[in-house]
Amino acid sequence: MIWYLLLRSDKTTDDVPYYISTKSDLDGFRWWNFAECKSIEAWRNRAWIQSAATLQDSPPDDGLANDDGLLIFSKRMQQALDAGGVGGIQYLPIRILKSDGTEYQDYSIANILNCPTALDRKRSQFSVFTADDSEPEDVGRISSLLKAALNQKALDGFHIIRLVDFLEAVYVSQHFVDFYTTKHLTGYLFSRVEVAD
Repeated sequence: MIWYLLLRSDKTTDDVPYYISTKSDLDGFRWWNFAECKSIEAWRNRAWIQSAATLQDSPPDDGLANDDGLLIFSKRMQQALDAGGVGGIQYLPIRILKSDGTEYQDYSIANILNCPTALDRKRSQFSVFTADDSEPEDVGRISSLLKAALNQKALDGFHIIRLVDFLEAVYVSQHFVDFYTTKHLTGYLFSRVEVAD
């Protein structure tokens, strides 16, 4: 199966304005709490993000740009992925505010719960934290992943994952991309990654 790195769509060269938040309140949570592959049970539906100017108020994509680096999916995207059998996502409702305080409805943080040990370290290129640049508990952990190669056997049964070795990145299957494309969803690009048998 073919897999891809999930990337935000780069619209900086487009003339078409789009929504992007520049301030937020995640109700006591931080971005990394949504990248730990753990279900969040204490969610109170109080979190919000907001754009700061009318030029940033334009209708949001299905994959929403935000300054917290969160995966935020529209209801339309959630429904498409559910219909396609893309599971392992906890949806946490979040308020999407324009600069004037009015709201775009039906968006949720996509908390990915699938975190297999799928990185083929022999074929990947990465850097690790050393004793000189990190806390003792981080020594040896991957600090940056320059090129990922994934192990096919570890991917079986999944269509969206984070890697145990490097939680910051999100990878999706060809099946995910097919549903995304067929439903004309917006906000993401896909960069193919090597998959080894």
